[in-house]
Amino acid sequence: MGNSSSLMDQLMNNQISGGIVSSICFALISSICLLVLQRMRNAGLRALIPRSDSDVAVVCPGQPAQPGSAEAPSMTTDEAMALTEVLQCAAALKKHPWVLSSADKPRHAGIVSLGGKVYNSFTAANLSAFCPGLSIEPPSGQDGDTVIFLGRTTIRPKEDESVAFIIRMSSSTTGCQGPALLIFGEYGSDTCAAACYLRKNANRLYHEFWGDSFAVKLVTRPQLGHQGFPDRHEDISVAVFGEDRRSRKRRILAWIYGLGRNRRPGRPDRPPLPFPHPLPSTESRDRAA
Repeated sequence: MGNSSSLMDQLMNNQISGGIVSSICFALISSICLLVLQRMRNAGLRALIPRSDSDVAVVCPGQPAQPGSAEAPSMTTDEAMALTEVLQCAAALKKHPWVLSSADKPRHAGIVSLGGKVYNSFTAANLSAFCPGLSIEPPSGQDGDTVIFLGRTTIRPKEDESVAFIIRMSSSTTGCQGPALLIFGEYGSDTCAAACYLRKNANRLYHEFWGDSFAVKLVTRPQLGHQGFPDRHEDISVAVFGEDRRSRKRRILAWIYGLGRNRRPGRPDRPPLPFPHPLPSTESRDRAA
């Protein structure tokens, strides 16, 4: 009887020890799988968001300088929401964000720039230097309209249909130490739409361009507010840069990825909803980003 009890005790102890070891192994394997999935999920953001070591520098719009005065920080509510979208990207990458104004004359290795050429001098300088196919003429008078020249196409944004842009320039394009990412549109809500699109579709943009320089156009509807945010983009890289900056290998990879996407059931175009929508704030609609 004594030997039988001792044998039973050993079996119970072995089962308890085995259960503890199994639980520890399961926890370790689960943690590793979660880390791998998180890195895969954020692969697009990691490739698209410029960063330097543990930092992400974000340049926000500033008030245009008047004669005899310095440029001052200035953001609308929608541009602040665009900044929030970019900060979420930095948090997903576990990077520390540095928020600057274009008035600060930033000098960082890689920069995310929010807002167009009128209110962000950093965006204006990069468009002028590296994007010969994209020219933006701001309103000349109080009743004038912005005119955008994209290659041979002329765009006149309106509140019922406007445009936003996401332009990524690699270090090989700019000749600088790090890449630059420009996110802007005609209205502040357009800039917010572009930032939101980047955060939600980073992996899609990454697999289409594989980390090279690219430019995409988004068609937005400011009158619909956030309901007018786009769900697709148009590649305008050749028109903006004058050439396709991707290597032959990466163009083939993008074609294979696009072929796989086209085989999946697509989503139909969403028609405008039949009921009234809240308009963006007057500040955001009256001011070009």
